[in-house]
Amino acid sequence: MLVDDFWQIVELSRSDADITDDRFDADAIGAALTERLSALSLEDILGFDELYFEASRRLQQWELCAACFLISGHISDDTFNDFKAGVIAMGRAAFERIAEDPDSLAQHPIVANIAAGRLKRTALNSERLQFASSRAYAHLSDGDDEAYWEATYARQEATPRPPRATDWDGRFGAAGDRDLLPVRVPQLAAMFPLPTSGAAH
Repeated sequence: MLVDDFWQIVELSRSDADITDDRFDADAIGAALTERLSALSLEDILGFDELYFEASRRLQQWELCAACFLISGHISDDTFNDFKAGVIAMGRAAFERIAEDPDSLAQHPIVANIAAGRLKRTALNSERLQFASSRAYAHLSDGDDEAYWEATYARQEATPRPPRATDWDGRFGAAGDRDLLPVRVPQLAAMFPLPTSGAAH
């Protein structure tokens, strides 16, 4: 599967879910995505999943983790993965801007709606979208949940993934991280109060 095909499927799923910035629902996009992927071959589902992983990997940044912490009001491994799924659900143009400049999330209408209380704090978090590929694969494998993981592990062994292109260790909550928020994501830090919950991730 090509990158253009990947994003076309995401955009079509957004259209299927009747998404707007005022009625953004990442879980609805995830459900529509699962349905679309279920119409593909098993190999194409795995191809989509590999490109999803690469897109998510591009968002594996300190600033995006900080954005999740500020916008969602909480951070954990699962929360951050769900948040990255929501960023992908925003579509290709938004994704590319945010991957290059995470603080540009502050300029997106969805985030403005979250800050204003018109959307819930976790509007961007979507486990359903994150696992759309595995659900579609299981559906085509007679409900066998293990089939997807076996196929994924086999694919990874055949084509090892390169190391993450960052020296960030994937954790947020080290001493001084909170103090860096106004420096590294100033627009988001100005929009959202600092969460009082623990930042360990």
